[in-house]
Amino acid sequence: MKKLMIAAAIVCAAVMSQASQYVWGFTGDSTMDHTGGNYLESGSAFLYLGTVAYAEGAFNTSGATLLGTSQINGDGYTFGPLNAGTSSPANDAVIAGSSQGYTLILLETAGIDTLAGYEGYYYLESGTAGTTTYMNGTTPITVATMKSATNISGSMWKEAAAVPEPTSGLLLLLGVAGLALKRKRA
Repeated sequence: MKKLMIAAAIVCAAVMSQASQYVWGFTGDSTMDHTGGNYLESGSAFLYLGTVAYAEGAFNTSGATLLGTSQINGDGYTFGPLNAGTSSPANDAVIAGSSQGYTLILLETAGIDTLAGYEGYYYLESGTAGTTTYMNGTTPITVATMKSATNISGSMWKEAAAVPEPTSGLLLLLGVAGLALKRKRA
């Protein structure tokens, strides 16, 4: 009996230590750019497990785990691996079937692989992971879903811009004031 309990514990530990698969991305095919006049034809997308916020000129990703980045998917105007299957990404931090919080970020600029120092237009959406199941042969596999079907319009985009630190702004102001006084005397 003791051997059976040990074997069961080992099997349970092996199952629990497996990285869970997940699907994510932006599915809306009517996403407009920040002007609202054109369809978004390029861009960069990010998936974070946890909450990401934008404040004071920067994205705060502390406490969040980057799970994936994506560029636009061909003619579908979608971002990310949206369909569950054997090639779905997996990560030890993802627990399929739990209500984990996530943040999706869409940048209007293509080719971006980090949020650090980004300046331009972005859309940020937070949510709670759902689940979906696919069949791997005769075995059902449950994966976490972290998707947005929001059709993003021009007014939903926010602008990320660098904010100078207060001392830099003060030094700049003093320099301009000095130039103004020098010109006035001449």
